[in-house]
Amino acid sequence: MIPASLGAGFAAGMLLHLVLLILVAARPSPRRLDRVFFFLFAALFAWHTGNLLQLSIASFHGAHRLVLLRFARMLAFSGLAALPALLVDVHAEYARLARRRALWLFYLPLALGGWGIWNAARAAAIPTGPWTAGFIVYFAAALTVAGLINLRLARRAVGHLRAFHGTLAIVFWALALACVYAFLVAPAAPALQAAQSLLMLSSIIPSALVGYWMFRFNFLEAAAQRTVGLAVLGLLGLLAYALVIERLARRLEQAGFVPSAVTEAVLVFFLVVLVEPVWRRIRRWMAERVSMELLRLEAINAELQARALAASPEEVRALAQQRISEFLGFPVVVGLQGQLQPGAGRELKFREVGTLRVLEANTAEALARARLLAERLRIEHELAEREKMAALGEMTAFIAHRLKNPLSAINTLVQLISERSPEAVEACRVIRGEVRRLSSAVSDLLRFTRPDEPEWHRPHRPSACAPVAQTEVSATEALEEAVRLFAADAAGKQVALEWRAESDLRLPVRRDWLHDILTSLLGNALDAAPAGSRVLVSCQRDTASSGSQIILAVEDAGPGVSPEHLEKIFDPFFTLKPGGTGLGLALARRRARQAGGDIRCISPAREGRGARFEVKFRRAEAADFADSAD
Repeated sequence: MIPASLGAGFAAGMLLHLVLLILVAARPSPRRLDRVFFFLFAALFAWHTGNLLQLSIASFHGAHRLVLLRFARMLAFSGLAALPALLVDVHAEYARLARRRALWLFYLPLALGGWGIWNAARAAAIPTGPWTAGFIVYFAAALTVAGLINLRLARRAVGHLRAFHGTLAIVFWALALACVYAFLVAPAAPALQAAQSLLMLSSIIPSALVGYWMFRFNFLEAAAQRTVGLAVLGLLGLLAYALVIERLARRLEQAGFVPSAVTEAVLVFFLVVLVEPVWRRIRRWMAERVSMELLRLEAINAELQARALAASPEEVRALAQQRISEFLGFPVVVGLQGQLQPGAGRELKFREVGTLRVLEANTAEALARARLLAERLRIEHELAEREKMAALGEMTAFIAHRLKNPLSAINTLVQLISERSPEAVEACRVIRGEVRRLSSAVSDLLRFTRPDEPEWHRPHRPSACAPVAQTEVSATEALEEAVRLFAADAAGKQVALEWRAESDLRLPVRRDWLHDILTSLLGNALDAAPAGSRVLVSCQRDTASSGSQIILAVEDAGPGVSPEHLEKIFDPFFTLKPGGTGLGLALARRRARQAGGDIRCISPAREGRGARFEVKFRRAEAADFADSAD
């Protein structure tokens, strides 16, 4: 017979497996895994319900007591007989094992299940003998296989799933050893009688773990059925309260205190009067808490959307990371597309999963809006600049056409005068120098205003359509050529002109654009460098960007650039040099941006003096820059 002290345990097991059964059955589109879980929980529910019925029928002395007792035992042992095969099947299905045909080895013993269940139902106590020993071995083998599968899953899992499967593996192996020892090794030992009784309730442990993970970490994606489970728990709680009322009323009436009807009325009235206001306050508190959380979410979303209208995507992402981390109470990393990842490997609670998804959607929307606005501003700025350059180009072309021919005539006449009049040679040299300077200024103006096809308007072509030679330039060759071009000017000013570049480094820029950049930067550096100083031209990979960018730098030891002029020096026609055109650095920035890079000035560069101009190019395959050669 089953000890009466186990009644509460069987009742708890029945309620637990009923809730799990309803959670699995409530899935809208069940898979095979859900169906196997359903039958597994149904078998466990039958085991606990059958044993609970046996305890209830034991105090019944009616005419059909024996029939009811056999029915309860058949119900319990039917669930127990199907349990090993279903246990292995659900683990194999969850782990997606390839060799599922071996599962039939665990289903084959069920062919003899009907005869064994009938004999067990007719027995007056827990059956013993060869058949029972065989079933214990069969059951222990199923627990061992389930533990091995959980161990395999724990090794592949991370975070809370690793702990879940590892705990299940330990529980299954411990139950297997306990069953073998308690029922086979020393079944008659008096000290093990209580252990045998407790093992009848042992299924509550792994089932409770599964239920905890379903409610806590959305295991088996049971979040949608969580409300159903809570409703079932509430209903079962009311049924338990009704049972308590009935038993308490009967005992008070038997003791002669008050009639049972009075006790039942008082307890029901107590439930209505006390529980309903408490439940109303709980709902009000929950509603206020949800409303406050929604208001905070709306405030964060509004701030992000407003920020997206006036800031770059990087600034929006930084703001989102700060606000979301403050809201959730733990650090969160925001991805480039708005993905949210908890920092430091933190495991999310069930409530936090939904909140994180809402914040993720809002962040992605804000970043998308910021990118669209940034792209729109870039295109509008480029269109405005092209229109301005087109108008300036027409005017410059007209001026250049009107100046080129007179300048050529003046240069020719001055050459003749210097040849015929030796005393005018010095004056003619000065005049020719001024003519060359004026001609160079006109050429710079023409180059700066010459329109280039914008990147957004340029058609994409396969990489084979554009030779690599047009889109990539060897850094060593480019720097060596530029230094050789300015070597005479540097020697005349007593300035050491040096260059340094990493071997096999190629710059993703057109050769003529790189020539414009280097001539502008080197010309300014030599003009600013004092006699006896050094001008260094270098090209290397950017270590801060993990080698994804290349830095071309020109550094001098001149007076440098004042802070108020750092942004203005790249504007067209802004110059600090007497007689300068103010187009050199503007042209260098334009060429750098056309090549997909950018330029900046760092001043002071070293020991409170000098200036360092850095041009950053993004490393890429030739195909990424093929269109630049058009």
